[in-house]
Amino acid sequence: MCQIGKYKYAKNKDLHVQIVHLLYDRDNEDIQFVFTVVLPKQGVLFDEVEQKLALKPDLMQKILSNQNARTEKLHLYLPKFKMEAVFQLNGVLIQLGMVNVFNDTEADFRGIINKQDDRSVHTSTKPLEFISIMEHGIIGFVLNLISLIHGSFAIVISVLVIGIIIYHQYHNRLTREEKITLILSVNIYFYMNIYVAVLVSGNIQTLLGDIYEQNFDSSWCTFRGYLIPVSCCALFHAFAIQAFYRLCRIVYSNHRWVQFYWLYVIAIPVQLVEAIIILCPILIWHDVIYLPNEHYCFVPFTNTRGILWALLIAYGVPLLLLSLIYLRITIFIRQQPLNQTLMVKQRQKRDLAAIQRIFINVGLLFVLGIPGVTLLIMCFITGIEHPLTYRITWVGPEVSFAISSIQMVFMTPQLKNLIIIRRRQNPCLTAANIHHVYLANNHTLDFGVEGLEKTCETLDKSGISYVGAGRTRQQALGLVFLDVPISDSATVEKVKPVPMNASAPRSSSSLTIGLLSTLDSFISSSCSL
Repeated sequence: MCQIGKYKYAKNKDLHVQIVHLLYDRDNEDIQFVFTVVLPKQGVLFDEVEQKLALKPDLMQKILSNQNARTEKLHLYLPKFKMEAVFQLNGVLIQLGMVNVFNDTEADFRGIINKQDDRSVHTSTKPLEFISIMEHGIIGFVLNLISLIHGSFAIVISVLVIGIIIYHQYHNRLTREEKITLILSVNIYFYMNIYVAVLVSGNIQTLLGDIYEQNFDSSWCTFRGYLIPVSCCALFHAFAIQAFYRLCRIVYSNHRWVQFYWLYVIAIPVQLVEAIIILCPILIWHDVIYLPNEHYCFVPFTNTRGILWALLIAYGVPLLLLSLIYLRITIFIRQQPLNQTLMVKQRQKRDLAAIQRIFINVGLLFVLGIPGVTLLIMCFITGIEHPLTYRITWVGPEVSFAISSIQMVFMTPQLKNLIIIRRRQNPCLTAANIHHVYLANNHTLDFGVEGLEKTCETLDKSGISYVGAGRTRQQALGLVFLDVPISDSATVEKVKPVPMNASAPRSSSSLTIGLLSTLDSFISSSCSL
């Protein structure tokens, strides 16, 4: 329980304690139940307080009485706790007339027990639990379990995607753009994995704490609590770095050094070091503490300074960077002249779409985090912390990461081609390492329209682009842009654009395909760079 309210409050200088009286609601005005909390000052042992109270019964009565207390506005925090007591009822029951029950020879319980010859009764007492404060209950347990399941799923998917990307980069020759795009995807999945792993470890501690009431308070617990905002900050900066790469491709395309592959490889550890440095104040301020109700360490939501600093650095700064990058790209594209080449327009369109995909992924994290943010704002305003605030807060990110880990595969063309499309590839085409084919030749219809359609289907499944023919005339006339790494001594073929007057369809009106006519001299033209 954590709330701000008016309570009966007093201090006792003899015991060096603070006293708070919590009045229970009542229906009978003649009866009042009071829950009295006695808190020793720092450095005062509670055993010493108990000894003084045992020696001075009048002092105990003075503390329990709220006549000397004044009503004050307090910020009250009570952790989850359970009280047990043992009561010896033998003497009381004998006085009430139940004498034979506790006599081994006279006691007869054959009417309520199975064994006819067992006439004895056990008179030992067991602990009688009379107060148990459990703030979370089954709802808190279910919320924590949902977080644990989705977080574990996100970890598995992240590890699989990272492994596939590393294997693909090691065994294939990739273009610079493909390398950078994939390494930036690894960057996001890597820090997503760290962030979710820390959250899952907290879920496990909460689960064990709820069931077995274990205490995990330690220096390692504090470090893991600090690692939560650090890994979150690094993750959102990974999205910002990916957006920065798209910014450089569109706005600063003439600056080749900002598109250098190793620049983004170095950025992976740098962003983690940066997050550790700028978030170290919450360690210096000792804002990361053990939360006994959650059984892990974190910055409590009631700590305004620490939680605002963590939110500003982990969420605010990356979101501001993403917004500025998107704004700069949008303004730049609108200022471009209308006579730009189609290739430049298509590249800018692809990079702008990549920025929009980044916003979709980041937006998903924020949308699913709205319930937790709402509870956090309510805590700031009212001073009352909902018992399930932390558990509701972490459900959103872990569910969103489970969705994002799959969503990024489908929304990133390079990942989709690598993980999904390549699994359906023709093994012969894969072994030949073919990236693009030209279908306009005199053998295209050797197997008829059905053969051409089958060829297009096979190329689509294998992720191989093609021009010159297709299922429709528009597809045959479509443009394909390829980023091919060229060395200084390379000799490559340059094919001139197809003149419109040379693109006459060979197919009759009954065919549903498109096929371009070409000249032998047009196909074989080449030059050296």
